[in-house]
Amino acid sequence: MKRTSRLILFFSSLTLLAAGALVWHAWWTAYPQGVRPLHAGSDVPAVELTFDATKDNKLTLASGTFFEIPAHAFVASDGTIPTEVNLTVREFMSASDQIRAGIPMQITPGSRLHLQSAGMLEVRANSAGKPLNLRPGVSLDVGLVSHIPAEGDFRLWTLDDAGSWADAGRFQTEENADRNRELARIDSALNSPKPRAVTPPVQEEKQIPWSFELYSDETNAPQLKAWKGVVWDWVPTGPTDTPPVNALRAAWTDATIVSRPDSSYDITVFFEQTSTSGQVTRDSKTLRATPRLNARQRKRTEATYVADVQATEEARAKLREERAFYASQGSFVYRFQTENIGFINVDVLSGLDDAPVVNLTFDFQTKSRFLDKTMLYMVNQDKKTVLSFLAADWDNIPVMDGRVYLLAVVDSSNAALVDVHSYDQLIRARARPQPFVTSLHVTTNRLPIEQALQLITSGEEDLATN
Repeated sequence: MKRTSRLILFFSSLTLLAAGALVWHAWWTAYPQGVRPLHAGSDVPAVELTFDATKDNKLTLASGTFFEIPAHAFVASDGTIPTEVNLTVREFMSASDQIRAGIPMQITPGSRLHLQSAGMLEVRANSAGKPLNLRPGVSLDVGLVSHIPAEGDFRLWTLDDAGSWADAGRFQTEENADRNRELARIDSALNSPKPRAVTPPVQEEKQIPWSFELYSDETNAPQLKAWKGVVWDWVPTGPTDTPPVNALRAAWTDATIVSRPDSSYDITVFFEQTSTSGQVTRDSKTLRATPRLNARQRKRTEATYVADVQATEEARAKLREERAFYASQGSFVYRFQTENIGFINVDVLSGLDDAPVVNLTFDFQTKSRFLDKTMLYMVNQDKKTVLSFLAADWDNIPVMDGRVYLLAVVDSSNAALVDVHSYDQLIRARARPQPFVTSLHVTTNRLPIEQALQLITSGEEDLATN
């Protein structure tokens, strides 16, 4: 009887240990589900657009992305159709956006099969705080603007709130015609040829050998209109000085007029020419002249000229700012229709089955791997994707090509970062092809989470600039 009791106790203990091991393993290998921002202050901000839902609408974001929404497109869970709708939109155009928002890019958690993004949207709708969906049979026409040429196997993908991706079909690629048209308009205004310089020279008596007028075109050179019709007498600045006839007759691109104490003026004309090969040549020429105006006329004309110069520069600065706005938009528009709102992504599915594999340990590890739930994020700027691996999988991590950061959140406010250079030197250069698994101990840079994210974002901005 005692032996039977001992056997029962033994097998009960064994069963409890096995059950505990299963519970521990499930906890250790369980990846978080859904979209989870990396840090409280790191999430990607949203844009809110409010519109009259009883009419057809086209809503456009600053990025150029647009939504064409038919009237009465949305419905609440109780069946009511709102008259005013708030559309909340987030755009994720980079790997740093993805990691900030906590968007899972792997098809299954911890896997090597992942999506590379050419642009992603999150679209939500509400009315008076109540969430809305599209009415059955109603779809939105979407134009997602991107810098990335999504060619070949790129498709639409949707992400549900549990974090599962689904293939949503094809899309149509177009040039960003609105952007190109606005850039052409602004460039025309900024670079339009300025007026040719002078009327034919007027020969005068010997003491005034050469006279001219500055031609003022109020469209292309509005800053010169105050001097329109004023005759200038050229003033030699030395015994060998000759009238700058050729310079003033050339197609100069800008001019400045600066008064001198002796009532003469220095007029500087600027030249800019672009060759067929794209080479830009710049030059300038300064001449001295006196306007045929009395003191009162000169004072009034100068005041008008100064005001016109300021107004012209302000207008040009506004055009340059407007140009920068449109230039920041992507060159491509991906058009599609969707009957669902949520996360929508233009992606290509990629795998890493043939990539070298490494077994990583890090200097920030302070406890046994078997008790560690730290997430390691692999941020690939070139491929616009983020892969995440729990400590349970750090012994089998693929090595990716491209500009890669590794990031781990070690506590509520600090991160451990491996930058692009360190990743190349400490991991990629030392990894061996499969079937070998290279074991590496990696030193990281410890810094606040937001600072680490900013370094990753800055790296992407530098990549886009180059």
